Amino acid sequence: IDTGHIKIPKFQREFVWSKNQTARLLDSIIKGYPIGTFIFWKTRDELRHIKNIGNANLPEKKPGESVSYVLDGQQRITSLFAVKKGLIISKDGKEIDYKDISIDLSFDPDDENQVIITEPNDITKSISVFELLNGSLTDFLEKFSKDDIKKIEIYQKRLTTYDFSTILIN
Repeated sequence: IDTGHIKIPKFQREFVWSKNQTARLLDSIIKGYPIGTFIFWKTRDELRHIKNIGNANLPEKKPGESVSYVLDGQQRITSLFAVKKGLIISKDGKEIDYKDISIDLSFDPDDENQVIITEPNDITKSISVFELLNGSLTDFLEKFSKDDIKKIEIYQKRLTTYDFSTILIN
């Protein structure tokens, strides 16, 4: 998405997922559950109308390069991109800060309960998914216990090595 190779065509509906739906998606990824298949249409043709994702202006493709337009999975891919980039998306007159989506470190990574929370609080020890995906373990050493760091490593690995199911139509 950052390189301009994946785009959302204008004919896709608006982004409507709630923060809770995004949290459930991330929880499913952490648990290794299937989250559905992304379907992309790869073409060198340029659609006249595309959408940006949230408040992120996406780069244009270079002339002659192909683009993969999202045909199915726009809600999921937008949610994942918003969390990875820590976007603030305006929806229905409200600003939704995706940096707030966090992992509750009081749970074991293999716990059946949902480990993702939508709002961090002072009671629950947590790490934002944005920080987990973009920070370094040395940053975490100052803030978290050794046991928490072990959990953070597990969560980080599960989120960054998840095998997304995709179909590419040329």
